[in-house]
Amino acid sequence: MSSQMNNHGPLYSILLLLELLCRSCMADIEKETNNMFKVSKIVYSLVVRQRGRQNKSRKQWKHNIWQSDGNCERRQKRQKRKNPQQKMLRQRL
Repeated sequence: MSSQMNNHGPLYSILLLLELLCRSCMADIEKETNNMFKVSKIVYSLVVRQRGRQNKSRKQWKHNIWQSDGNCERRQKRQKRKNPQQKMLRQRL
């Protein structure tokens, strides 16, 4: 068989073309698969992050890496509630 492959006939050139086509197709498929994997990884991390936000209690939430501005506003409101001077001002009004 190898002696026939060394002979550069039309069959050999067709086989070479097929191999080249397959290699380029496989490279494209691999590239697309990698892109899809990256996108799915990003989506998965976003979903997990959102789930983590929903499941965490307030104490854990303070130490969360992904603190949102809304949470800071909530904390400020909570501190205002705890501030006795603010309470006195509210009672006078």
